[in-house]
Amino acid sequence: MIELHIPQFTEENYPKSHGSILEWRLQDFLHLSEETQHLVYKELERFCLHRANHIQPLTSYRDYFHLGSGWEWSVFAKDESMVAKIPAGIFEEVNTPEYLDNARHSYELIRKYYPNHMVAETEFFRQDDTNIIEQQRQKGQDNCLIDFDQADEWTLEQLHTFLECTAKLMDQEKWLPDFWLDEDPQGFILRNVMIDQDSNQFTIIDFTSYLDPSRMYPALCQKHINVHTNRVQTMLEQIKRLMSR
Repeated sequence: MIELHIPQFTEENYPKSHGSILEWRLQDFLHLSEETQHLVYKELERFCLHRANHIQPLTSYRDYFHLGSGWEWSVFAKDESMVAKIPAGIFEEVNTPEYLDNARHSYELIRKYYPNHMVAETEFFRQDDTNIIEQQRQKGQDNCLIDFDQADEWTLEQLHTFLECTAKLMDQEKWLPDFWLDEDPQGFILRNVMIDQDSNQFTIIDFTSYLDPSRMYPALCQKHINVHTNRVQTMLEQIKRLMSR
């Protein structure tokens, strides 16, 4: 039996993310078998999880109020109507001009597939050698359960439009933004999409995913897209049944 050589990633040698949806992050390992590529991916995942769990993200920027932090960005309230996203400092490449350009590219691509009102107005720029994303501040939740029994027709229509656009994006681009789409016995689970507390409007607020499974290596991409395409179709069928009740 051939012994597989799986690299142990460190701060010096891990495959960095540049936020690109035009290249494979694990392109240096594409000559290996799919099984080995998957093991390399799991090692990268292990490294990233460990790093994210042991590095304190940025929590202070100017006099802005800190709203929260993820792996890529720390989010601050600039004022009542705007937020500023600043590199969290966990992965250094998030603060490169290349990363900002790729985040802008993903934003512009998403805007081609979704109605304008479903994508938060966003500006990308660098200031004082720092990547900055300024975005309309949204009211509501970005992690929620849409209850089957309580969802009104307006919410179901918005969700139907959102899912149809997502299906088209996956089909044509073989890519899925950083959404979490699933069902449980009570309803639809939707994460990383803001739902306004007053209008029930759906708004996409994130455009990159640091551990993007659809941009690691081709086989994982295809599996990821297949799973979510089937999931979206199931959810669309469920919505049609709910709207006809």
